[in-house]
Amino acid sequence: MITEMNVYASLFTDTPADAELFAAWLDEREADREILEMASGDEAVRVDSRVLANACSGYSPDIAPRQIRILSKRYVTDPQVVPFVAVIEKWDDDMWLIAPFSQYATPATPGEMDSGTGLMGRQVIQAWNARTIQERLLSKSFLCGELDPGITMEVAALFRNQLAGTELPETFSARRGPAIAFEADPRRDYVMENILRFQPLSTAVKATERALADREHAIQKVLLSRSFGKGATASLAYAAGTERSVTEKYKVGESELWLTYDPEQDVVLMSFYDAEGEPTREYDGYAVMGQGIDFVGTFMDGSLSVPADAVSKNFTLTNPDGCPVEVCKVEVG
Repeated sequence: MITEMNVYASLFTDTPADAELFAAWLDEREADREILEMASGDEAVRVDSRVLANACSGYSPDIAPRQIRILSKRYVTDPQVVPFVAVIEKWDDDMWLIAPFSQYATPATPGEMDSGTGLMGRQVIQAWNARTIQERLLSKSFLCGELDPGITMEVAALFRNQLAGTELPETFSARRGPAIAFEADPRRDYVMENILRFQPLSTAVKATERALADREHAIQKVLLSRSFGKGATASLAYAAGTERSVTEKYKVGESELWLTYDPEQDVVLMSFYDAEGEPTREYDGYAVMGQGIDFVGTFMDGSLSVPADAVSKNFTLTNPDGCPVEVCKVEVG
């Protein structure tokens, strides 16, 4: 049956089969956006990392090809989409090649293919979005299944096809999406959204690479004047036996970075303020490395909430390229 969506899709594709596939993807995207609009602000539909951890039995450090994993939410910007990834192959001694899954069940571009799993959120693999990641970062993920060996080989082949133009093997049979030929194609927005969704992961990989190359960070590492957390050295969390919130302030460029410890939640809220004392998003995308080389997260909307023990003694602030940024203490509150 010819629908309005099919007619629209035919404007961007060369064949009826491609138009039908594109129309199916458009239907999914429209439905997904409607659901997100209706659920906007509804905490019930958000991903709860604690529930997710329990459901997946916690982080699994034993990594192997073919595994399907859920990344820690610190590596993505969108809390509404579960960050499923497939482990494709060992890249070198420290790095693994992984490929994210699309949130849709229909391949959108020639760089996407059916996974063969038939599982929600794990039906289409974004070979075009594959990247390498250090084992120490990937180990902070939840194991939740595995791919067929043949599918894994096809993902590896499609990744190299998209990256370097290598020919796909004659045996390649996975369904792929139609080509993007026009500037107005809505799939361009989808591709950019997914690049930005994994920007924290890209920053984490770059920052970790630099931190491992120079474990000391003698100049850039910020030593805290007080210890955060509920351990024996957390003197600032207790005043005369009473828990209280405390703040430390640091200078970053023309802005200030405030670290506020919440003893009830045992977390540290890191927030940026401009020269006028107003919240600023100037440093969104910057990352925090705790205890030397442990990626903690990236700033969004001017702030970042982290477990107190992650920055209990020191931290390093890096830009999105992983380069350390100068941070100077202002005062202790």
